[in-house]
Amino acid sequence: NMVDGLGITGYEGIFLKTCEITLSVLRSHRETLMSVLETFIHDPLVEWTKSHKSSGVEVDNPHAQ
Repeated sequence: NMVDGLGITGYEGIFLKTCEITLSVLRSHRETLMSVLETFIHDPLVEWTKSHKSSGVEVDNPHAQ
């Protein structure tokens, strides 16, 4: 169980406090984070649908293509 690995306090202790701090930092730097992430949406150089056949990679599993 994942909760057992978090120690005696489980998800109520250090994990929860760290998540709250992380979320607070992300919210306070929202504009900076969004400007970095928007480049992944608008970048024309990224080819997400590149064919495995043209890259020379062989895939044994037909469901993975």
